[in-house]
Amino acid sequence: MNFLSEDAQDYMMRLSNDAIRLKALGIEPNQIFMLMFSESINQSIISDSGSDYEQRIFSVLTSIGIAAETIEKTHDEGDRSTEFDLFFELDGRTYGIGAKRTLRERYKQFIKTALGSDIGVMIEITLGLDLTEAKAKIILGHGTKIFVANEIYMQREFLQKLDGIYSVKNLTLETLKKL
Repeated sequence: MNFLSEDAQDYMMRLSNDAIRLKALGIEPNQIFMLMFSESINQSIISDSGSDYEQRIFSVLTSIGIAAETIEKTHDEGDRSTEFDLFFELDGRTYGIGAKRTLRERYKQFIKTALGSDIGVMIEITLGLDLTEAKAKIILGHGTKIFVANEIYMQREFLQKLDGIYSVKNLTLETLKKL
């Protein structure tokens, strides 16, 4: 008994023929498949680790006294392209946090949002591995505060000198209220 539909059988036949043609050209189809499979797994790991990073920051926020039920993941009302991984209100002020292991291009979204948003405090929390002095100055120049992994903060003198950059060790209610 055949469990494949006629369309699926046709697809498998075309795929097999393509693999034979590639092999005749000296290209190993299995290597292509393994590269695609490896990249897929890598993306899954990155996605999971990003979620874990957000969860760790969520845990820090709740441990310092922010009620878990008040923290949400949301998009900025004025700029739907900006997503806040953690959003909450504290003493009548709103806080939007972007929590990413690396900044990549995401920090540019926060810059655009900072120019037209009514949000009280915008924060980027990152490991800081790709945070250069130039990026830091651009982010700070648009009113976004930055929290960086303590070991990176301690290693890079420019981080300690720029007003608005903090070690994650300083992610406390007191610090949040002062921002």
